[in-house]
Amino acid sequence: MSVTGAASQVLDSETREIAVPDLTSTQTMIGTPEVLRARTARELQQLKSDPAGIPIAAREFSRTDRLIIRVPAYGPGGTTPTLSVHLLGRAGNAMSELAPAPAPTAGMQQVELPLAALAPGEYVVEIKATGEGGEATEHVGFRVTS
Repeated sequence: MSVTGAASQVLDSETREIAVPDLTSTQTMIGTPEVLRARTARELQQLKSDPAGIPIAAREFSRTDRLIIRVPAYGPGGTTPTLSVHLLGRAGNAMSELAPAPAPTAGMQQVELPLAALAPGEYVVEIKATGEGGEATEHVGFRVTS
């Protein structure tokens, strides 16, 4: 990437390596989870069925928010791995199990996470995909404020 000035001179440049996983491999893999935030019950219902829902980059949420976490999971030969999702406390202790459901986008599953019952603090959602190609794990950390 290069940044050029008005006279087309290079002001700054940067080179980055991006690792792109081979999603056709024989291993079970999890793509990048998407976090969607709903602030009302109506917004939650709309997001649950909207394949074009826009993920949020923030990882700090109010207790009144409800989250939907969408996860693409890939298995060998186009198989869909089984997901198990757990809410973990700051120390890594399992607090509850979350039930994945099919997302409106093919190849993705989603979990709903209401934050009202959680005390302010830091939490992690642990996502495990198990299939013919082994097991893969992904974590999504976030903070709940009052």
